Amino acid sequence: MIKGAPLVTFSNPKVLNAAQSAAADLAAAEARYLARKQEQENAVLSQRSAIEGLKVDVLSAAMHLQADKTLAERGIVPKFKYRNEKLKYGLLQKQLRFEQERLANLKSGNRSLLQAEAEQVRQQRALAVLRQAEAKALTVRAPMAGVVEQVSAEPGQQLVAGANIARISTPDQLKARVQVSQYDAASVRVGQAVVIDPHGASVVGRVLRIDPTVKDGLVAVYIVPVGKLPANARVDQSVDAAIRVARLQNVLFVARPANVQANATAGIFVLAAGSEVATRQQVRFGVASTNRI
Repeated sequence: MIKGAPLVTFSNPKVLNAAQSAAADLAAAEARYLARKQEQENAVLSQRSAIEGLKVDVLSAAMHLQADKTLAERGIVPKFKYRNEKLKYGLLQKQLRFEQERLANLKSGNRSLLQAEAEQVRQQRALAVLRQAEAKALTVRAPMAGVVEQVSAEPGQQLVAGANIARISTPDQLKARVQVSQYDAASVRVGQAVVIDPHGASVVGRVLRIDPTVKDGLVAVYIVPVGKLPANARVDQSVDAAIRVARLQNVLFVARPANVQANATAGIFVLAAGSEVATRQQVRFGVASTNRI
């Protein structure tokens, strides 16, 4: 099975309805945002059009005022008419400034309103993404490439959070876990060489991790193989392992007698040189492994 392939698909109407509702709310929020943006753009365009019309009126009034000023100085146009034109020109100028301020306020208000609408869209989009992710999570996919050994879920079965759904193994990436006595574990170090025997062809490995806890007097040591695994390697297969903790030169080692401890003295029967007669002698032992001393 490739990574990401579907393993199990769950059915949860509540999650699916929530995803659909969140998607509909997001579409509505986006539509409101676009409508508000279009409305504000039209309002700004309308205000700009009004300002441009006022500019024309102000320019026309200025031209009339200049002409009436000259005629009033010559007595051709009554002075009250000139003052009336001057008053109208001043009023138009004030109105133009007011409309320009209104345009600035309109733009500022529009920005605030659009920011509020955009924040609504952002929140709805985040919620829609979350609900969609929850809906997608109803399909459990393989987290790695490997071989599906077991699928625990049955059609129609209800599962609680944290339940095992399937089991996938990677035969080319197996690791070994061996139990070492708490006394021998003191000599084990990460990176030490190991010979793993899966009751067939042996393979070389190295110590990957040492469990910091002791259970029933044993410490779990995790070993990673180095190189290609033998063809008979299987998941949950029992294996033996020999961890090389040290190399000693010029030593004699024998099968470890029963009830003999490392670095202790014990009585054992020893064959005399060139004889078939064994006599009991006190022997001082050195370092020991599980079956050798």
